[in-house]
Amino acid sequence: MKIIYDPVKFSLSAVDTAGAEFRLNPAPVWQRPVKKPADRYRLEIANACDLKCRYCVVHMNRVVKGGKLMSRETARTIVSQYNVETGGKGTLIMIGGEPLLNWEVVKDIAATASGQKMIFTNSLKMTPEKSAYLRDHGVLILTSLDGFTPEHNRARFGDDKEGNFETIKVNIRRMVGEGCRVGVACVLHHSNATEAVDIASFFREELGVVSMSFAYPHFTRENSPENDFRIEQYSEAVKGLFAFSKRRKVYLDQTGMALRFLFGGEPVYDGCKICTSQRTFYPDGTPTLCTKLDTVPGYSLAGFVDSLPLVNPECESCIARGACGGGCPWDAWVAPNAKGFDRRICSYNPAIINHLLEDIEQEAAQAGDINALKTRLDRIYKPLMTPQWTQG
Repeated sequence: MKIIYDPVKFSLSAVDTAGAEFRLNPAPVWQRPVKKPADRYRLEIANACDLKCRYCVVHMNRVVKGGKLMSRETARTIVSQYNVETGGKGTLIMIGGEPLLNWEVVKDIAATASGQKMIFTNSLKMTPEKSAYLRDHGVLILTSLDGFTPEHNRARFGDDKEGNFETIKVNIRRMVGEGCRVGVACVLHHSNATEAVDIASFFREELGVVSMSFAYPHFTRENSPENDFRIEQYSEAVKGLFAFSKRRKVYLDQTGMALRFLFGGEPVYDGCKICTSQRTFYPDGTPTLCTKLDTVPGYSLAGFVDSLPLVNPECESCIARGACGGGCPWDAWVAPNAKGFDRRICSYNPAIINHLLEDIEQEAAQAGDINALKTRLDRIYKPLMTPQWTQG
């Protein structure tokens, strides 16, 4: 069996030894989205934080507008609006800073918001009472750790004289054991990228986490060593992580999204949802598209949206056109390439899509006919496309 991918039609097909071609993904019915009612609310519960990560997109970009902590009254007003606008079918995200520094407001939101609820937290202040409350109110906990040693986490904790690494490690393991839905995000950089697979193994085997993300750092205005992290090194790390994901049947966000596109056939219009359906709120309740872009006088999102890969003639021949989404508008403003995107994504995305297609080709070579191929591909790749919350 041979695999053929057409980046113009977004078609993934198999060709057997007789030359018969079989499409492996559905034909997309795609048209350019229009700005629509928001279905995704991001609430800056707290601009304050109990860490000072040197790659932090808030702390290192001087985002100070809108106060430090969201009041209960402000949160209730926004949640009421969210419940009406989304009709119980949206996603509400509690972010910061560190949301747990405003716990009473987090509790209110968890108890009153409909739809899907998430909290992004470093878990340093995550007590058993807090994690149980979030679990019982259906809140997905997305936490963060940069590896299995204090050195891996130096960009987060510095010398870590307070023992933050051990505290967070214990809290994550406990939350998983309590039945919380937990995903872990790791930022890859100079101090940990060469050990990415070992870190993923630590998350899986030691902490019990089966859904994880390994991102590269956002650019920051403040001088940070992470601004110079090579995207080629990151791409190689993700390739290794994908092999681990296949072997241990864990969800890796970076390749899971790409596989969903390849096998689902539906192209990604916008990598950042501020382009269509996301709203963000400062602690004082002021709505915005992006707190980072608010620091850029006179910034307009329109130019970025008009250059997104699916509507950009310069991207038509790119193998990753359907999976790209244009990346982050903030990173594109800080360090743009000639197309107006973050200069890193035109290297990273084609490298990963090509790697996944090569992997699918290797699996296809072991199938005798189209039915065996479909069975094999479903068995191998389907578990890697959807976040999971309990160990199999």
